[in-house]
Amino acid sequence: MIKKLIISFSVVGLILFWVQDIVVTEGKIGLYVPPVKETFENAPFGVGETIVYDVTWGGIKAGNVSIQIKNKLMMKDSEAFHVVVTAKSSKFFSVFFKVDDKIESYFDSKSLYSLRFEKSLKEGSYREERIIDYDHTLGVFEMTKEKKNTTKIEKGVIPFWAKDPISVLYYLRVRNLEINQPFSVTLNADGQNYNVEVNVPEKEELKTELGKIRTIVVKPNRLDWQGRVFEKNQSSLSIWLTDDEQRIPVLMKSKVKIGSLKFEIKEWRKSGTESNLESMSDQKEELVYGNR
Repeated sequence: MIKKLIISFSVVGLILFWVQDIVVTEGKIGLYVPPVKETFENAPFGVGETIVYDVTWGGIKAGNVSIQIKNKLMMKDSEAFHVVVTAKSSKFFSVFFKVDDKIESYFDSKSLYSLRFEKSLKEGSYREERIIDYDHTLGVFEMTKEKKNTTKIEKGVIPFWAKDPISVLYYLRVRNLEINQPFSVTLNADGQNYNVEVNVPEKEELKTELGKIRTIVVKPNRLDWQGRVFEKNQSSLSIWLTDDEQRIPVLMKSKVKIGSLKFEIKEWRKSGTESNLESMSDQKEELVYGNR
């Protein structure tokens, strides 16, 4: 039970799924391909932004997750953001099953399509290293997997401008969100292409320990994948983004195979700051009232 819970919490990338209008066919799934490359100017995030979440399961703290835009660099003729996600189990859960995972995403800073995705898993005695490189000119990927001292290389096709499980979260922060106007995004995860149909059902004012925060709720209607964490037609995912220009993901909830997970923001540092992480209480005025 505890091992399965920690696996669920640690695969943080699986909470970040989404999709995009023209369809190509791969197997049984119709994959969305945007007719043109989308571009977004003046993104509300940049190098230095860091968000820290407490992860709980049934009210019990399971660990924490940190998401940081580490730097910006040139990659494959594109200016790319480099985002680092770390997931660590709490002291209590580490007694039973220690988790120390690291996930890295490199994506185009203007269009947010994926260029490279790296995953390093340390879960108990389990170890896995995985690197995926994306070529959007040819519409292909190459994935290198290392497990138990063996290396395996896989190649496959991708829809043009596909996102990865990390870059898609930033995509949600820049695209236009309208209540009851569903949309789709194509995701490539672990060498597989997935569709996620996304709905924006409502705006909601969250009551938190910091006061009331105005948010916009984003939910997938259909999950076109099945795995050890999410069960097809039974799992659900909701993300609460601040209803302002910054679109900070302040809360994420998901029902999984075993109970439910809650990712609640505890700390946030905005782009371009070099000081230590500021607590959300220090940022309260800007976060709660940033878009009057």
